[in-house]
Amino acid sequence: MIKPLSPLLLFLVSISVEIIALILLRLIGIDWDYHIDAVTYVEKSKSISSAIFNNGNIIGALNNGYYLFVDLLGSNPGNIITFNIILYGFTNILITKLMRPFRHKNYAYFEYLVLFNPYRVYLGTTLLKDTLLCFLLVTAYYFYHFKKNKEFKNKSLIKNDNQDLILRSFYIDKIIFISCCIALIFFAVRSIFYLTLLPNFLSKISNLKNLLYFIVLIFGINFLISNFTGGNIIYNFESASNVNMDFRSYGAIPNFSSFGNWGILLKIILWPLFYISGIFIFFSPSIELFFISIGISLVFLMQIREKITIPIGTIIGFVFFAGITNGFLSFARYSLPIWLISVIIIYRKNKNYIDA
Repeated sequence: MIKPLSPLLLFLVSISVEIIALILLRLIGIDWDYHIDAVTYVEKSKSISSAIFNNGNIIGALNNGYYLFVDLLGSNPGNIITFNIILYGFTNILITKLMRPFRHKNYAYFEYLVLFNPYRVYLGTTLLKDTLLCFLLVTAYYFYHFKKNKEFKNKSLIKNDNQDLILRSFYIDKIIFISCCIALIFFAVRSIFYLTLLPNFLSKISNLKNLLYFIVLIFGINFLISNFTGGNIIYNFESASNVNMDFRSYGAIPNFSSFGNWGILLKIILWPLFYISGIFIFFSPSIELFFISIGISLVFLMQIREKITIPIGTIIGFVFFAGITNGFLSFARYSLPIWLISVIIIYRKNKNYIDA
């Protein structure tokens, strides 16, 4: 039986896995500038940061916060990658704190599949902001449910009563949660969809009150999209379906654009199913997609062995990103934080608490 690693050892192993992955990527010719977004961050961070500060408009940083962050790190690829690798390690520690009190006989195998998901490992070696978004989202979830978690009531994660008292008395848990939410939105406005997974009312629509919340959320999202893009949700779905922006040869997953409006419906239904099951590998067999697929499909196979309830927020996020993205690889990257936090939520809701 595989045993869970201690937090310190887990952090060191996580860093080691990232370093090994980074070395292997460089050996096969994949450098920091493999992604066009990474090049954009390095080349434009200084000018965008200067424009934001010169205008003195904090709203100008909305969705551009990562440029400020890259500029803070000197637009140096090495600094950014190092930061992402360290964040990956800290994220893994937080994930185990959320998952370990809820166990079953195969919990260690499941935990490692989530912690060392190949796509997460890969993104940790890049300049992209997805590792940072995952860290902030997991941290936000951790502190959002701080007082309600069974593990805190049983003091299995916080052994020091004084530490627990300080955190609660000075509302540090709420401060950290709010800070993470604000940072998420400034780094990526799409994080609004990640945050919809945190409230319990979007776990399932079980009563009229929850249904009302859901309707208000949908209208609110449509209002925000209209203000940012000048079109409603349907308009943006149609625009995204008219073009495929996956420039990699291994991203040839059908987007059903030839089916018109029916194609949009097919895409928002099938892409999420392809993603969470990993069967997208059959549409575009490649070594790159294999690692993404195997990491997700193994988790999926372990989940479907039990009766699970998929949170409504998960469905909303997957449908939205399938609708607005014009390539499956973009959809997969945008959806990774949703997948990660959803796996944690589902796991916690379907396991028995163990006072370890």
